[in-house]
Amino acid sequence: MKNIKIIGFLFFGLALWSCGSEDDGGPGYEIQYSSYKPVLMDTNELFKSISFGGSRQINSKGKLIIDGNNLFVIEIDNGVHFYDNTNPSNPVETGFLTVPGCRDINLVKNVLYVSNSVDLVVIDISNPKNPVVGKRSRKVFTVSGSPDRLYIAPPYNKIPANTVIVGWKKVTP
Repeated sequence: MKNIKIIGFLFFGLALWSCGSEDDGGPGYEIQYSSYKPVLMDTNELFKSISFGGSRQINSKGKLIIDGNNLFVIEIDNGVHFYDNTNPSNPVETGFLTVPGCRDINLVKNVLYVSNSVDLVVIDISNPKNPVVGKRSRKVFTVSGSPDRLYIAPPYNKIPANTVIVGWKKVTP
């Protein structure tokens, strides 16, 4: 019985010891802050932020979807590029759907589901040259983290009420 108690105490002590390290915020631990700050948008503006316009250059490519003669390419945090893909070796951009905070899209029949920061928005693309914004489901997604996945430095870590993160901007030292 005495051996069991000793083994138990040793096991308990080992378990406690393994929980502590310099990475737990103790002495010698240094928090690494992100080199990005969040780009914020008022939620009322977010609801009015989706619009369709002329083509533009892609700065940060994301997911793409091909559907028949249509090609859709995310520009991360900015929106969706629409292409006529009749000639796959030379797709022609037909327009750009501005969607702040866009990180993901999906297509089912003629309906494009687009992330608009934390919201999910339904876009009818029966006529890809004239997409129609439909239903919005609020707070479907979690807030996107900084691109380098580090802590957000003060004062940028204080997100005001009624605002959402729609992108990230590199902080210049």
